[in-house]
Amino acid sequence: MIGLKRKVLVIDDDDILEFIEYNLINEGYEVNTSNDSKKGIELITKFKPQIVILDIMITKIDGIEICQIIR
Repeated sequence: MIGLKRKVLVIDDDDILEFIEYNLINEGYEVNTSNDSKKGIELITKFKPQIVILDIMITKIDGIEICQIIR
């Protein structure tokens, strides 16, 4: 995967979302974010990230449930 950016999806409903996104972009990752768990799950199939960073205590569907859905 030389020359291709690794894709990271961050799902978090806290202010830290922008901080994480900023730092990942600065490290060369292609980043997509969602502050809504249901929309985040939709993004997984559309964006096809290699890495998903989850907030465990997010509203609607918590991070553990999202993990189970991804599996």
